Amino acid sequence: MAAVIKEIYAKTKDKFDKAGIDAPAFNSLCLIEKAFGITQNELLINGDMQIGDASLFESLVERRLSGEPLQYLLGEWEFYGCPLKVGEGVLIPRDDTEVLLRACLDLLKNKKNPRTAAAGPQRRRRENDLYLLTGKLFCGECGGPMVGTSGTGKHGELHYYYACRGKLKEGSS
Repeated sequence: MAAVIKEIYAKTKDKFDKAGIDAPAFNSLCLIEKAFGITQNELLINGDMQIGDASLFESLVERRLSGEPLQYLLGEWEFYGCPLKVGEGVLIPRDDTEVLLRACLDLLKNKKNPRTAAAGPQRRRRENDLYLLTGKLFCGECGGPMVGTSGTGKHGELHYYYACRGKLKEGSS
């Protein structure tokens, strides 16, 4: 039996909201576009459009309700303006990482001979080295996960930048 797309959207958004999924409207719209090829604008203009087979959409909704990341369901996610393929076993690009990348690029544009280097205990820090900090980093203010980078100054001092919840922070040691 055919269903009306705006009703499918409203019911799905309500399900996601009750399940505690962040941004239920956004999740619903993304899955509608994936399953039916209908954009947000088309939904607004043609909300009374009848949809036939909704089995793919229903499967995606169930997977999302079971906790599978939206990005995996969509199969790609944009990072710094580039669509990247994502799926199980692939790290999902985060907004915080984009903030950090912008900070790194700003930091590097003023350096004459920038280098990137792997950080490690045996590595001697040199001026203009840029390190990407990875692993389990958590913000001291809010406890949220972070991504970070560090660079070395002329006298071996370490300058670090990190992103937490989309805000760039910095310090030195």
